[in-house]
Amino acid sequence: QSKTGGERSLSPHDQLFLVLFLLHTGSKWVVAASLWDMDRSYVGKCFRRWIKYLYRAANLLMPIPSRENIRAVYPPSWREAFACDRIRYVLDATNWNVEAPRRGEEQTVTYSMYYSGNCGKYLVVTSPSGAILWVSPVFPGHISDRDLALYSFIYHGFERGWIQSGDDFMADRGFNIKDILFSIWFKPSKRFQVFL
Repeated sequence: QSKTGGERSLSPHDQLFLVLFLLHTGSKWVVAASLWDMDRSYVGKCFRRWIKYLYRAANLLMPIPSRENIRAVYPPSWREAFACDRIRYVLDATNWNVEAPRRGEEQTVTYSMYYSGNCGKYLVVTSPSGAILWVSPVFPGHISDRDLALYSFIYHGFERGWIQSGDDFMADRGFNIKDILFSIWFKPSKRFQVFL
C-alpha cells in the first residue's frame, strides 16, 4: 500500500478483493472505507472502475447460448406446464439500494416509488433452466420495467442476434413489452400471450 496525495491506495489485487467484499456482503461504501481505513470516495472510485471492468470481461467470456443449446437443457416440468419448448428468455428486474445522492436531481432519478428508496435497477435474463444469461448495466431506480427491458436487452438482443423471430419470453405483467416485440419484425408463437 502506498500513499499518494495523502490518500492510501490499494494494489489492483486488493481493490478487486474490496469490490468482491462489497458485492458479497452488500455493505455500504462507508463501511468498507472504515474497515480498510480508506476515504469513502476512493472506495467508490474502486467499485465503479472494477464493476465496469468485470461487466465487460463477463460479456466477452460468456456469450448467450444458441436456441438449440437452451432447448437441449429445457426443464421437463416447463414442457409440461407450458406445452412448448419455445421460451428462450425469462426476464426479471431487480434493484440495488444505493445511498441517497447529494444532488437533488440525482436523488429524483434514483428514487423508486416501488422500492420506497434510492436504488439502481437492472435486468436479469435467465434461461428456463435457471442459467443467468445476461445482466444489464445499472439504470436509475425510477425507470419502468418496460423501459428497462427495452433499452437494456431487447434493442441489444436484436442488434447482436441474440433474439430471433419466434423466440418466446417469460416476464411478469409489469414488463408490458408485448407491443414492442410485435412492432420489431418479431413473430412470436401463438401461445405468446400466455407467458406475459
